Amino acid sequence: VVGVTSLCVNSYNLHCIFSRQPNIRIMSAPILDSLTILKGSPVNMRQDMGQKVFVVEFWATWCPPCKASIPHLTELAHKYASQGAQFIGITNESNGPQLQRFVQSMGSKMDYTVAIDEDGSAQQGYMAAYNATGIPTAFIVNRHGKISWHGHPMDPEFESNLAKACAEKAPEKEKPLPNVKGMSASELKNLSVADLKRVLKHHGVDYSDCLEKADLIQRIQSSL
Repeated sequence: VVGVTSLCVNSYNLHCIFSRQPNIRIMSAPILDSLTILKGSPVNMRQDMGQKVFVVEFWATWCPPCKASIPHLTELAHKYASQGAQFIGITNESNGPQLQRFVQSMGSKMDYTVAIDEDGSAQQGYMAAYNATGIPTAFIVNRHGKISWHGHPMDPEFESNLAKACAEKAPEKEKPLPNVKGMSASELKNLSVADLKRVLKHHGVDYSDCLEKADLIQRIQSSL
């Protein structure tokens, strides 16, 4: 059947089901900060969000479709690494030594970050949040920190959506808020109108009636 992909049920038995590509919902991606890394680069989502595109993929050693997708994931990890993509394969299996042996046996066929979700937070933040019940399931986290796609990693739409996410420019970082405390009127005058408005907005001060820059300066001096 066109558009149907093979998945293993995520209840950790050996039964396979067939599942259509799930509906796309865009939501903020949970930060992965409690993974145990078995192989590959550390995961610093909090630091790298906005610069990198993350592929968060859930798999298991007992899942045949998961194992079949590993070389494809490695191929894409290599292809898009120069465009800022980091692939993370996550399992919540508890047998660390067995997992390590499996990863080592895969060698260069599994050439991306592999991690254990020991506390289940990744599972809850991604799989459960999307009611995803089958593995392998991959999530694309774009440079805006949003999950822009999720589904089977062997689906052709996976790479097309990954390419789209990698092509997006990194969002511009907001300038630090000027510290206006103790500034004189002449010092405030050196700030841009936009910065003066940002200061007032940050402090919850209404400036809708301020028509001139001098009005903004006066509002800051009288309100902050």
